[in-house]
Amino acid sequence: MKVRILKESQQTPLVVAYFGGFKPPHKGHNAVVDEYLGQRGADKVLILFGPTPRHSDDGSVSIDGEKSRQAWELFTEEYPSDRVEIMVVESGSPMLAAAKLAWDDRFAGHRLSPGYSEKDPKYGDLFLRTIKGLAKELGKPKATLVLVPSKTNLPDISATNIRNAIASDDIQTITNSIPDDVNPSDYLSIMKEWREYLLTELFDTSDAYDFKLKKKDEEHDYAGAEYRFVAQKNSR
Repeated sequence: MKVRILKESQQTPLVVAYFGGFKPPHKGHNAVVDEYLGQRGADKVLILFGPTPRHSDDGSVSIDGEKSRQAWELFTEEYPSDRVEIMVVESGSPMLAAAKLAWDDRFAGHRLSPGYSEKDPKYGDLFLRTIKGLAKELGKPKATLVLVPSKTNLPDISATNIRNAIASDDIQTITNSIPDDVNPSDYLSIMKEWREYLLTELFDTSDAYDFKLKKKDEEHDYAGAEYRFVAQKNSR
């Protein structure tokens, strides 16, 4: 996950706006960030995604922007803090928010590229068309627009399969889907916290019931232990 940071460069600093769904992020996404940060002249990668949740096929797992953010923080914790910025876009599309970075004062005089694969050039073209549309209202961009595609070529990883693996506690699939230096239990625990919240939302959460989380055994590893929820009528 660590990258070599170039101290000096003759090039104009490069900023990459990497937008997508990331529900959840996986090692393919992380490899793209790693590649961009390792490029000569690279200054910063901004990771942008929305809050809309995606669900496992059985509905027991729901991954929203907050869980995606926590997973990205786990992936990028060893990067210098000023090299990666994680942004949950609360309204509008992540791509539109990424395009608007061209007018951000922080990046005036920088090169700005969308984060995309050279296998999918349409995303680069769509990003530039969005910039041109915004320029009619916002004027000339402060950043210089460039297209720098990622050459990362990992096998395709399905976010749907990962969500289903989280639902079934399929550690092997999760392990194969995340960066090698990330603990699968840490990743799974982030997603399981949301499962607990979702389950309580399925019930009437008024004062009619007390909800208790009971652990099957005495394991101290949160992700490795087995839990069950008990809804009990209270006496109030």
